[in-house]
Order: sequence, then structure tokens, then C-alpha cells
Amino acid sequence: MDDWRLTGQEEYLQNATLKKVTVLELSKKMEDWHEHCEFCMEKISRNQKERCYCTKDEYRWICSKCFLDFNIKFNWKIER
Repeated sequence: MDDWRLTGQEEYLQNATLKKVTVLELSKKMEDWHEHCEFCMEKISRNQKERCYCTKDEYRWICSKCFLDFNIKFNWKIER
């Protein structure tokens, strides 16, 4: 797949288990908190209108669009 957003994330996100994060959960974070999507670099903040995803340690974040685009390629599992 030739996509500008793919820059070697396979090394650390292939077969990863992710957490689904809702707006309500983000609102509990600090007011000025934000992260960036590992793929498109879109800002992820407590003002998100859609859910997003992160690794269990909350170090890597993925916006909903990139999650939909790459979920199958990366074989992600969602923590329940």
C-alpha cells in the first residue's frame, strides 16, 4: 500500500492491542491535553467529536479515520 501516512509504524503497531477512547474519557484529561495521530499527525484532543484509539500505555494515538484505513493492514485488536 502506497500511502504517505505509512512511515514504518509496522515496527511498533503491527498486531497491537488498542484501547477505544471516547470523548467522555478525554474530557477527564487536563484542559490543554492533546496528542497527535501516529499516521496523519492530526491533533487529538479532549474536544474530539469522534472516538480515537491508543495503545494500552497511552503512548501511541490513532484518529478514527486512520484506524478505519489501517485496522485490517495492522491486524489491531481492541481491548474490551
